[in-house]
Amino acid sequence: MDKKLYIKLVNNICVKYYSNINLEHLLDKRSSFIFEVLVEFPSEQRDEILYPMVLNNIDEFYLHPIGNFFLQHLLLTGNEKELIEKIYQLFINEDRFKKLVQEGHIRLLITFIRICERFHCHYEKLINQLKIVIGCQDNNNKDFIPCLLKLRAGNLFFSILSNI
Repeated sequence: MDKKLYIKLVNNICVKYYSNINLEHLLDKRSSFIFEVLVEFPSEQRDEILYPMVLNNIDEFYLHPIGNFFLQHLLLTGNEKELIEKIYQLFINEDRFKKLVQEGHIRLLITFIRICERFHCHYEKLINQLKIVIGCQDNNNKDFIPCLLKLRAGNLFFSILSNI
């Protein structure tokens, strides 16, 4: 896409429809897709409005059904190691990371692990933290996959129960 046309499109969308972008716009299933597209390309709005909004409200994003997809998309399309570092610093908080794992946001967790591996930042630390949270005691990784499968099965079980 032509950079000038993209900037014009972003500005028109933001002025016409989202002159006061807020957290609800990013978490709404009808408008979040627009913002998912906006994070794919460099823009002033992305860097000065969207990124800070995500970083300042990370709990609302990773725990929210739509927000967690938005966050996954941001991670997958982002190419700034600095942003990944900032998100890592927020996620590595013991309570937050435990919630991420236990609340069943497996796809977001896997996406984040893949991104840390791609950027060569904190991958081993992240895996070690995951081992601690899921109760994998074996240092040679023998129990790691079975522990992950139990985690996934447990999340599916609780998901089924909550829909009854």
